[in-house]
Amino acid sequence: MGNNQPNNTDNLISQPGHIDWPAVTIWVAARDEAERLPLLLASLLAQDYPTERLQVLIGNDQSMDQTAEIVTEISKSFPYIQLVDIPNYNTHLRSKSRVLNYLADLTKTDYVLITDADIVLPPTWVHAMITELLDPADGQPVHLVSGITTMLGASVFSRIQGLDWLTALFTVSLLDKANVGVTALGNNMAFDFRAYQTIGGYAALPASIVEDFQLYMAFRDGGFQTANRYSGHLLATTFAPETWSAYIKQRVRWLSGGLQTDAVVRGIFFAQFGWYPVLGIIALSGLGTWSTIAALLVMVRYLSITTLCYVAILKADNPRNKLMSQFWALPWLFELYFVVGYVSTIYAYYANPVVEWKGRTYPQK
Repeated sequence: MGNNQPNNTDNLISQPGHIDWPAVTIWVAARDEAERLPLLLASLLAQDYPTERLQVLIGNDQSMDQTAEIVTEISKSFPYIQLVDIPNYNTHLRSKSRVLNYLADLTKTDYVLITDADIVLPPTWVHAMITELLDPADGQPVHLVSGITTMLGASVFSRIQGLDWLTALFTVSLLDKANVGVTALGNNMAFDFRAYQTIGGYAALPASIVEDFQLYMAFRDGGFQTANRYSGHLLATTFAPETWSAYIKQRVRWLSGGLQTDAVVRGIFFAQFGWYPVLGIIALSGLGTWSTIAALLVMVRYLSITTLCYVAILKADNPRNKLMSQFWALPWLFELYFVVGYVSTIYAYYANPVVEWKGRTYPQK
């Protein structure tokens, strides 16, 4: 990196009985989140990080509900939580990146964490994320780190979406160990703000609705170190879409970002959906031996995916987390969910040229 590599020892303070903690700013983009925002705020207030070292900027993206009033009221008692009304300022950026870019201009700390208004964070979240930046277990300097998030809900459909997140993020963490860049999680991210400024931040990126992927790749392209950490210490939760329509809209938005990843990653993703047609051709090409081989290959894939699900659950269940008990019976249903859900998402993506998000529509790219 040379002179562009930030010095992680700058701007630290000493606290008795603790390591030296840096000042941290947390960015949150909020648009019409009055229903779930109080849960995020409660989890932020429960953080075991020195409050005098924290600044929470809630970017109110022209909400039509009580989002602004909720933040204003809580900031009276906890002034380190601040409401920032986002105006219609002149920028090429869209949606969340437009909000975060505005918050960047108000940021004075060397470290930034990002989460979403509908997230519930563990009380150790800030502590754990900053530790990953300043003192990673493998000793390698890191300038951007991504944690893990899962979904919860009352229905089996909701919970299996949470398992989908866990398996996807576990796979991303494995690819990360092989230095294959995939993405970072925009609701559970931390980075060195000086590195962010070096690459030009969101203002230097093209318009997109997948701002987390863009920022992640900009860090990597800029020569900065990134890491996807799969650890229960970094486990946040959010709410799963309860309807099929909401699910498809969410997944189409994510797919629009996924299609910008490395060609190898895209190839692996799409190859999975050619699996069953190929096996069907094998089975129909002859009786007896070929049909048996096709059936065995189906079983191998099914058992492999089921095993992957259980490993992802176990890895996320450290420290012991009662939330994981909701997932144990789901791996046996996962393959059916995966095929139906993602084939439907791919169809919806190519059938509709726009993406819907937070009451707004955007081009897919």
